[in-house]
Amino acid sequence: TFARCLVGAMPYKFARVNQDEMQTRKKCVTEAKKAMSKGLSVIVDRCNFDYAQRQVWYDLAIEYHYPIDCVVFQVSIPLCIERCQQRTNHETVPPDEASRI
Repeated sequence: TFARCLVGAMPYKFARVNQDEMQTRKKCVTEAKKAMSKGLSVIVDRCNFDYAQRQVWYDLAIEYHYPIDCVVFQVSIPLCIERCQQRTNHETVPPDEASRI
């Protein structure tokens, strides 16, 4: 993913948290705090946020005096479904449920 590429290219600058992989937001927040305390910029690798989910990360950024940037990828729904169906090892979405998401 884009986030993995950034961390791979600049691990001295970026850390990535992903709730699908870490299973809970609490674990993500804990890891984000660890990374921020080391001076790393945290990439919250997650799709389909609503206001309440975003607020957690806004509050954390404010607490640590970090700027907030957002990257939005403009991708059609059919292409998203196709890509999701091709992922055989996704942590939370089986390929046959891609169109449901």
